[in-house]
Amino acid sequence: MAGVQVVRQVAAREVTSDGDDWQDVAVQLSRDRLLLLSSQGEAVLAVSEAGPQQLWRVSPSLYLLRVTQGPQGSGQATAFALRPLGAEASVGLQQLLDQLASSPSASGGDGSGAAAAVAATGQHANDSTAVQAGSSYFDRKIDRSSAETYFHYYGMLQHQQNMLQDYIRTGTYYAAITENPQDFEGKAVMDVGCGSGILSLFAAQAGARVVYAVEASGMARYAAQLAAANPGIGDRIKVLHGKVEEVDVPEKVDVLVSEPMGTLLVNERMIESYIYARDHHLKPGGKMYPRLGRIHVAAFSDPLLHSEIAAKAGFWQQPSFYGVDLTALQEPAARGYFAQVVVDQIPSNVLVSNCATHVLDFTTCTEQDLTLIEVPLSLQVAAAGTVHGVAAWFDVLFDGSQSQRWLSTAPGLPITHWFQLRCVLERPLVAPTPGCTLSGSLRLAAHARQSYDVFVTLRAPPLEPGGDAQESSGKFDLKEPYYRQLTQWYTAAAAVAGAAMPQEAALPAALAGSQQQQPQQQQGGAVLGVFVHSIATGDGERGDVASTFYGDVNIQVAKVCLELREIPELQGGFVAVGFSQGGQFLRAVVERCQHLGPRMHTLVTMGAQHQGKQPLLAGIRTTYRVMNVPSCWMVSYCRNGGVQVLGVMNVPSCWMVSYNQTSSFYCRWMRRLLELGAYNAWVQSHVVQAQYFKARRRRGLGCWDPYKLDLYLQRNTFLADINNEAPATPQLRRQLHRNNLASLRRLVLFAFDNDVTVVPAESAHFGYYDGKRLLAMEETALYQEDWIGLRQLQEGGRLVRAHCPGFHMQFTLDWFEEHVVRKYLVVPANSTDSAAAGTGAW
Repeated sequence: MAGVQVVRQVAAREVTSDGDDWQDVAVQLSRDRLLLLSSQGEAVLAVSEAGPQQLWRVSPSLYLLRVTQGPQGSGQATAFALRPLGAEASVGLQQLLDQLASSPSASGGDGSGAAAAVAATGQHANDSTAVQAGSSYFDRKIDRSSAETYFHYYGMLQHQQNMLQDYIRTGTYYAAITENPQDFEGKAVMDVGCGSGILSLFAAQAGARVVYAVEASGMARYAAQLAAANPGIGDRIKVLHGKVEEVDVPEKVDVLVSEPMGTLLVNERMIESYIYARDHHLKPGGKMYPRLGRIHVAAFSDPLLHSEIAAKAGFWQQPSFYGVDLTALQEPAARGYFAQVVVDQIPSNVLVSNCATHVLDFTTCTEQDLTLIEVPLSLQVAAAGTVHGVAAWFDVLFDGSQSQRWLSTAPGLPITHWFQLRCVLERPLVAPTPGCTLSGSLRLAAHARQSYDVFVTLRAPPLEPGGDAQESSGKFDLKEPYYRQLTQWYTAAAAVAGAAMPQEAALPAALAGSQQQQPQQQQGGAVLGVFVHSIATGDGERGDVASTFYGDVNIQVAKVCLELREIPELQGGFVAVGFSQGGQFLRAVVERCQHLGPRMHTLVTMGAQHQGKQPLLAGIRTTYRVMNVPSCWMVSYCRNGGVQVLGVMNVPSCWMVSYNQTSSFYCRWMRRLLELGAYNAWVQSHVVQAQYFKARRRRGLGCWDPYKLDLYLQRNTFLADINNEAPATPQLRRQLHRNNLASLRRLVLFAFDNDVTVVPAESAHFGYYDGKRLLAMEETALYQEDWIGLRQLQEGGRLVRAHCPGFHMQFTLDWFEEHVVRKYLVVPANSTDSAAAGTGAW
């Protein structure tokens, strides 16, 4: 590239740097290189290849420069944000950008760039795109080849089907729109990027007067075809084939609907088009569906994933590949693999910290806010150990006038086609102590290929007192992910096909920690010399795991009562801990057997389901999860009414989609049994989770309704009895339950702050969702009328409600010792209350 051109009066900031410090620089185009110089030109700050992929305009006042040689000749690739400081610099940068775009390197070196630009001014030969070069604001900021690929992809019905079959996505949009007729009836609506037109049809169903369905890809003709095939609603839909930045709309609209979210919320940069539509086509004060989005970031620890990525570069370690030494390329290959974001379904037990959150309010944010996104990180790590990077996901809010809904892609919730995302650091950090803080940032820098460069920096305290702080960073391209979840789909498909589970496969942690026998470990000096008994309900490890899914809980409770009476060390009294569903099972032991001895003095329950599991995720009406056994996901979309629930009856009015996270034999069989119906007599005596399921089936819909409990009260064989709810329970038995529980010297109820397994999580504190709102324990009839003795315990100061940070059953032994063992389980040496202490790990 001949000639030298210098643009001065430019401010630059390295994207990966902390703070908001801009420095005066100059940008020079010299032959085949772009140089970033100090303001007077005396020092080269960074070097880049000269090409349209290296410098691009992301907003009228902001450019990004990707460099290949970093500051001070570090050789580290990074990126700089450039901001012109005046009109002359603005014109100069635009001229520089135009020169790069018209260079031979921009057209493959053969001078075909101009011809390609001319050819692109019309529609694609097969009408799969409506991309026009240089004619709109969109075209000036987005690489033409990227746009063509993007619109070609979304112009194919098979890809639209993939999104429509994401029933969490589609069902949430349907419910959010149709539950808010006040926002749609008689209104003008614009569907930005309508795709197949499904959201336009939903808006018409909600009463919209007219829907302008804007679609730039060839899918527009299918959207028109689908609208025409649905008379009565489709005749109110007007399909506009073109980009929202280009189309002419005859009026300002009252409502914008769109599905602009990509991986990590912002990938594909469609939110910018959504914002453009707001600024140019929405009436002041108009509604936006969705209204805001949030990006959440947490630290994770996953040595298997880190090893998997590192092993990919092992191919390049061959010293004699057909006589060729490949080892010189092993290091750059490893860097390339670690530069890929990992898109997959994240097990919630790999998350080791709290979350940092960045909010984008679509009603007020600007394109500038989407160009450079910075999420400051201050993450408290729950346990000492290795941190391999950060995990991220998003959610969006539909803020209707009559109803609100969230659509979440969080780990632990039913999976969506967005999955979750992880940035794996090539050099992990070590959290030296529980509760220590990781600082740093996650930065997203938009680029012309409709995506973002992701820059992650993490810092951890020194490993040794007085040592240097640890720091690790990485640059990732959101455009080029490692779609790891495909392996999970193959595994799930094999499970559905009946493939045998490997005998040597380890049990997943989510199952191993919920109910079955726990390892007998001393918790430091606090329980030294104290007898500890772990309750097992099956023979051997596999039998014990199986009994957490299959069996009659009433028989299990009776056996445990007999077992405890035969243990000499417990006859003077004992204390007990119930983990997860073991909490309500040990409560049943107290209520039914306390008067027979031995006496339980303190009961601690950890994340128990005392009020059962319900169809509603408390406070967030996006995903209705019922009976979601850890690591077994079942999600269905109920066609009538559009509520998302756990489908336990595969009836014609529900579409069933299930994901098996673990390929577990137990999960598969339990799912088949639940299809018989949660309150089927045989299921009630054989499927454990069905025995504390609390809802009823809506007649004719095949879906669960939390509002009425008649079927639960008539047929539930366990929970309705120990909560003294069943009408058939004799009065003497009710009195026995109440007196026995009230005889405890202390009842301690722990709830997990981020629990997504117990639904609602407040069930651990006897909270209950009554179909309208979440009731605290004190607001329930069970407490107010003192059905089981809770009020007596509370008024006597013997009821404790406590919290554990993190997800369900995710805590360290150190935390358990400090907050459970020392506070509630240790019996003083001079106490005559009990001869021994024990923990019942049910």
